Amino acid sequence: MAEFVLPDTTDRDIIDKLCVGGIDVTLRKIFRRGGLTDEEITSLALQLGLSRQLDSKMTYRQTQAIKAPLLDDGTFARLVKSHCSDCLSLTQEYLRQEGLFDDMPFAVVDSGWVGSIQKTLAHLLNREIEGYYFGLYELPADAKAEQYHTFAFAPWQDVGIKTRFSNCLFEAVCSSPMGMTVGYQRSEDERIVPVYEKDENPNADRIQANAEVIRMAQVQAGGGLQSLFRLMSHPTETEAALYGNYLFSDDVNSTELQEVASGSFNNSAWPEGLAVRQRKGFGQEAFLAAVSMRKRLTYVRKEVMHRSVYR
Repeated sequence: MAEFVLPDTTDRDIIDKLCVGGIDVTLRKIFRRGGLTDEEITSLALQLGLSRQLDSKMTYRQTQAIKAPLLDDGTFARLVKSHCSDCLSLTQEYLRQEGLFDDMPFAVVDSGWVGSIQKTLAHLLNREIEGYYFGLYELPADAKAEQYHTFAFAPWQDVGIKTRFSNCLFEAVCSSPMGMTVGYQRSEDERIVPVYEKDENPNADRIQANAEVIRMAQVQAGGGLQSLFRLMSHPTETEAALYGNYLFSDDVNSTELQEVASGSFNNSAWPEGLAVRQRKGFGQEAFLAAVSMRKRLTYVRKEVMHRSVYR
């Protein structure tokens, strides 16, 4: 939100960052990502003639298609900026307090996926920074690839690994035990401290134990990642039952949570776990094969498209 009020942030930048796909995206959720109140959401939907579509699930194409009318109307970006007026000064003061404005090298270390936090921090700090990630599916627009370092898989590469990997399960099991930071405030002792959406991660009681179990499993497997990829892509019934009920949200706001192995083929955060929990025998294997093929085709298509653009 702080980045949205920087002088060189355009309305298109705001809309591009908020109109992104997910497991269970609705127009109401897109508006909430921008901090709009319930009254503002209702009024804007009526103004755009979209009141009936406000709570309908949106496909990725629909989230992209909504950008043009929002940009043309202009009200959405204006309302978002009105809710960001105090964000920039507090955020930059927090970053200065933590030493990020000092003349010293530092890097972002993150699970990954698209590298947006690194670009946002670089924008807020007005400096180039390095980032180290478990894996990246793609890079932000105009990013310098040499500043984004990956471990397990890289943008537009490593299709086989991505097919066997579940970023949603990874986040549910390996996230911070603290709640999601949604802003900053000044404490009684005049320090700037994070404001959490919830006091703690809904999976906090199991996350720290998981970290130790995963480390032990990796040592027994010789330090490789094959046991992790096997768990994600082809879990046993015990593993699907154990990990499938972790709570997860892939939205900017994590107020609406669902079990990671729930839903349907099209909107489950961990469809492989869902397959093992709900199906038996040949039906289970067929479902797992279908999930694998769908993911592989998605990543192959993205790789081919990237090569065709940047050839």
